[in-house]
Amino acid sequence: MSAGHKSLLLLFFRKEERLFFLERKKQRTFIPALVAACVLAGGGARAAETLSVCIDSASATAERDQKVAEAVAKREGVALAVQHFDGADGDDGVTDKQFKKLLSSKCQLVMGYPVDVSDATPPADMMETKSYAETGFVLVVPKGSPAKSLADFPPGTSVAVTFETAPNLYFLQHKNVTPDVHETDTETLKALVDGHAKAAMVWQPTVQTYLDAMPSARLNVFKLAEPHARFNVVALYAANGAAAAKRFDDEVAALHAGGAAFDPAMVHRQSSTGFDPAMVIRAAVTGAKNDDPPPALYTSAQAQAGAQHYAAVCSVCHGAQLQGVVGPALKGPNFASEKAGFAVGDIFTIIANNMPASDPGSLAPDVYVKVMAYVLQQNGYPAGNTPLTYTMAAASNVKLVYRGP
Repeated sequence: MSAGHKSLLLLFFRKEERLFFLERKKQRTFIPALVAACVLAGGGARAAETLSVCIDSASATAERDQKVAEAVAKREGVALAVQHFDGADGDDGVTDKQFKKLLSSKCQLVMGYPVDVSDATPPADMMETKSYAETGFVLVVPKGSPAKSLADFPPGTSVAVTFETAPNLYFLQHKNVTPDVHETDTETLKALVDGHAKAAMVWQPTVQTYLDAMPSARLNVFKLAEPHARFNVVALYAANGAAAAKRFDDEVAALHAGGAAFDPAMVHRQSSTGFDPAMVIRAAVTGAKNDDPPPALYTSAQAQAGAQHYAAVCSVCHGAQLQGVVGPALKGPNFASEKAGFAVGDIFTIIANNMPASDPGSLAPDVYVKVMAYVLQQNGYPAGNTPLTYTMAAASNVKLVYRGP
């Protein structure tokens, strides 16, 4: 992911949606051995030619990615070598450094990398193939529900959502729904199935895994036309894999032209009408350039009080200097990236609804405001004479961009 994604969306994707594939299985198997399979086409595999790919065995989409690789190798008439790795091994998932290691010594392509359609920047020094499937966050409702989008629910409707995921932002724009926050996507979906919530917003592979296991489940699944909800699925490659990536793109295009669909879940499940990928671009965020004078959104007294609250409640996860420990960093150019395009209100919504991790939303509203003031101060925003309020913080469209030092 881009620096903006890795910093800010790390805030969202720390749990079931990990830094790499975002969704992991509860029971996962790591397969360290290199598995090679010759897939014949026509008269047989071309001598001494192999398509080598890496696939995350912990990903819910691993089977799909394997089938795509097999289909491409078959069309090329080459052998397929698959290296499995465990993308959910560790709290941070797979880092850029590990991606580079995989691509330099294990494979030509790393399959199944999700790219937010509003920020299609691959990790540093790596490139991405064209999209071969799509995924993202979806709205799940019981069959019989008339709702197909968040706007369709009556005021006060409880919608289950996973801790620290992008759909937490959607409550800011949709005042008619209220968040029911859960630790994992599995628990979020269970809240809907058990009737504790009227809907759920989860990562699409989670829903598909559940529907595959429970085909009689009476659920409808709709795409979310919301910011950072839609992702293209690509393969990553380095310079030495450029030729393999070009062939991969050509063969995938031919397979699509022949009617192949690698992500049928997003096709055969009911989808809401009017979905426009352009809607994920946060055009409403204000604050033009990083060199523009930053606005004063809080008072120095609020930031000072916020520093004390932060030290007492937040520093254990996010570090004494906001550098990140178990939780992500809350300061610096990787956290507040201009490219990511997030507003103060976006980040405040996450903080107020999801923090602290041990008891989300349990602090007094004014405490969240003061912590936000401290975060703004630490990211280079000046103090002013007008105090920040909860309503102002939640509604702020001011772009959050690190100003130094």
